[in-house]
Amino acid sequence: MFVSAKTFIVARSTFMWSLAYFLWTDPTVIIDNMYVNIVGQAMQLPPLKLENAEPLLGLVAYLLTMVGVSDVAPLNGPYLEYFYSIMPLRVITLFAIIAYCAYGNSIYVSNSMVFSIVFLDLLFSFFTYLALREERNEYLKKKILAVQATQKDQEENNLVS
Repeated sequence: MFVSAKTFIVARSTFMWSLAYFLWTDPTVIIDNMYVNIVGQAMQLPPLKLENAEPLLGLVAYLLTMVGVSDVAPLNGPYLEYFYSIMPLRVITLFAIIAYCAYGNSIYVSNSMVFSIVFLDLLFSFFTYLALREERNEYLKKKILAVQATQKDQEENNLVS
């Protein structure tokens, strides 16, 4: 893979922080975005009307900020196992939210903005999972080679003795 899992995780966190910033300062930047409108029209989803959701935007921005922080914090330690275990659950949850966006009736969830954000998050999460899988396979391959080399050295030492 050309891009490491850490890069995908940091990019996703930056995406979440950017969304939170725009939701706090000027939500119309996201709502009137060309990508959001095209995806919403393609999925036949209504655009978000601000008068219905304005009180919730601050809470959503806060949650997006915390999601970004919670992804960056584990990167200081051994992050492979943590993210490798959480990414499949995250992808399944995002698929469920996308299905609800497409087929649900809620004005708060079934709209073009939520669908677009969740779809982009799904892409980030899927590519992160692929990168994690590749990094884990490389790590295990190195570990197997190290064990085999140690076993070979032990066999040679036993033959010499």
